[in-house]
Amino acid sequence: MTTKRIEKEALVAATIIFDQDGGATDGPNPSFPNCTIDVIGLTALEGVPVIPGAGTFAIFYKTDVDGGFKAATTNPTLTAAQSGGSASADGAAASSKFTDLPIEIKVVPAGITTAVAYRVLVKQTSDQ
Repeated sequence: MTTKRIEKEALVAATIIFDQDGGATDGPNPSFPNCTIDVIGLTALEGVPVIPGAGTFAIFYKTDVDGGFKAATTNPTLTAAQSGGSASADGAAASSKFTDLPIEIKVVPAGITTAVAYRVLVKQTSDQ
């Protein structure tokens, strides 16, 4: 099994998109079908993890089959309390997951409070 990890950070007012146009280092590999997405609220860009007070992070992906975005299969929308990584009350963040061949992955924050920025970590694994 081969693994690829990619990550990006942005202010909570911005949508994060991982796409093939971004280059090989921060774009999803369309031949790695098993995808896990973690979202971590931050106090500022490159800041300390924090649990957002309110809001959600919606996770979508696109394949080249139909051209439209689909919601992640497991946990398509993470509530603020499910993000935060090690800052979460239980020490673990919930993850969004899907099994498909992505050419884009999109994370859309909505109504986030307390966190100023957020980090998205994508782990892709092959079937082999």
